[in-house]
Parts: sequence; structure tokens; C-alpha cells
Amino acid sequence: MANNLTKYYYCRSVMDSMDILQWRTNSFTGQQIRYWSKGFFNHTGAVIKYSSFGEDHRWTLEAIATGLHEVYLSDKLAEHNGLCYWFKLADIFEPFRKEAALWLMRRKGKPYDYRSLFKNILGSVFADAKSLFCSEAIFLAWHWAAVKTWSPLLQHLRCEINTEPRAILFIDKGMEKYYSMYPEQRPKAPTPANVLEVLNITEPGGIQLI
Repeated sequence: MANNLTKYYYCRSVMDSMDILQWRTNSFTGQQIRYWSKGFFNHTGAVIKYSSFGEDHRWTLEAIATGLHEVYLSDKLAEHNGLCYWFKLADIFEPFRKEAALWLMRRKGKPYDYRSLFKNILGSVFADAKSLFCSEAIFLAWHWAAVKTWSPLLQHLRCEINTEPRAILFIDKGMEKYYSMYPEQRPKAPTPANVLEVLNITEPGGIQLI
């Protein structure tokens, strides 16, 4: 039986690209991720809105077992075995939604980073865009938007970002190129348990969709 999507349909018109979706899944893998990361959520995705489709359609872009893919959001919500919370972003994120979404869209099809996922559950790993796990993908998209625009969003994100002149020069040319040259400067990748904290999003602001 499909889930009740009344709340989703009520909220849909104000959901915008790169709003955060936090998922809690009733599966063995989901339970293990929550247990080891000590969090309420075990999966992270982002809302994608295409203006050409109008106000009645939303997608989610997320790193899943088959890679970074786009899924029609109402279909995923209807079939999901668990909970989903939507987090509307604060005004400080507003001017940079397009940059973050474009970074994520350009990486569709990237393989899933199983190795880093499990290493991150047990400790921490540095973010790397060669392959991606769920919360890492969303974090890197916003990290890139903040660094490229060199905006107040840099101070809002709760992660260490290098502000040396060489970092500014090379990150402007390409974040991945810079981090390949200076791997020690990569930020730590967040888990679904702490990605909201790293992005400085207050959890009580989330709305349960299912």
C-alpha cells in the first residue's frame, strides 16, 4: 500500500532545488548506518526543481547503490519504507542554489562510494568527488557553491575551508583539481547523522513528509 502523500502535496509548491531530504529507512542497512553513526537518519538527498515543469513536479537527486541518480520524488515517497523529513534552507543559501545544483547535476552517474561510507560510519573520511555517498554528495555541492562564490556562506558552513591565496586561485579553476594537488586540504565528509549540523541547518525546522 502506497504512503499517504498529503503533507508532501501541501509543501511541494515551496520546495526548491537543493533543499535537504533526510531519510530514515526500515532496512537492515539503514539500521546499521544509524546504529554506528548514532543518528536518527541514515540517508540524505536533495530536492531538484525544474522550472520548465512548473510547480507540480519535484525530483530528488541522491547517491544510491547504483550511483548518483535522479528519482521522481512523489514515486520515492509513495514507496519508501520509513520516514522522510524535508528541510527548507535558510535565506543565506538562496543566491547559491543554482551553483550547488549544477555541481550535483554534472555528477549524475558517479559510482556509489561504499568504502568511504563504511569508513565514515566508523570514523571519518575526507570528501572526494571521484565517487560519492549520499551526505558527501550534498555537502560537496554546497561546499563548492560557497567556495566558488567566496560568499558569506563560507562562514555559515561548519567545516574548515582553506582561505590561503593558492587555495582561492586553484579552487576557482576547479575544486577537484585543487584537492588532487593538495589532498590534505579536503574537508571531512559528513554522515547523514551530522550533515545538517555541518550545513548549519537547525533540525527542528524539518517537516515530516511521510
